Amino acid sequence: MPIQFIHYPSEDAILASWAVREREDELRSLLHKSMQNKALLESITTIKSSSRRKEKIAARLLLQFLLDANVSLLYDKYGGPVLSESRFNCSISHTHDQVVVMLDKKRRIGVDVEHLNGRALRLYSKFMSESEIAQMETDRMKHACIVWSAKEAMYKWYGKKQVSFKENLKVPIAQLDNSGKITSYFRKEEESIDLELTYFKVGEFIYTYCLSSN
Repeated sequence: MPIQFIHYPSEDAILASWAVREREDELRSLLHKSMQNKALLESITTIKSSSRRKEKIAARLLLQFLLDANVSLLYDKYGGPVLSESRFNCSISHTHDQVVVMLDKKRRIGVDVEHLNGRALRLYSKFMSESEIAQMETDRMKHACIVWSAKEAMYKWYGKKQVSFKENLKVPIAQLDNSGKITSYFRKEEESIDLELTYFKVGEFIYTYCLSSN
């Protein structure tokens, strides 16, 4: 298992990432029985992309590594990951053979990984507000990718559907860097919450995580 890094955002949280290099059959052979839920594995089989199938399996393997125990990965009615027989909240993201898992004992969390390939910049008008667009710096591709990743992490933190990335999630960036913290805002009907997001760049990927207050 090629671990990219392990990071501890707090005494109750752990975040880890690794790159998928194994064949699909090798990955499947490493799964504990508790992770070999028939319905879930059948749903993975229906995914046409081999790389996406491997990322899904690798996420379960990373959970096995972090928890060092037999746990089952389930999903709630909104599609969010839930761990059976575990006291951890869980968030998962994967793209381009990169898998990241975040666990926290006490708080709601959201994690995201995005590839710096220009996709976010092509789509920025769909998820960024006018004020966010006005703040875009010279490196517009990285700026758009950080905002997109931040909003994905916030969306996973919220854990429910019916969220407008453009209207409900606000990510003002005063200064762009390869790592940093952003005070962001979740605004939806009666809910108004300030959130601190952390982002950092590793190679060609942007990682972002969001934790709520206790």
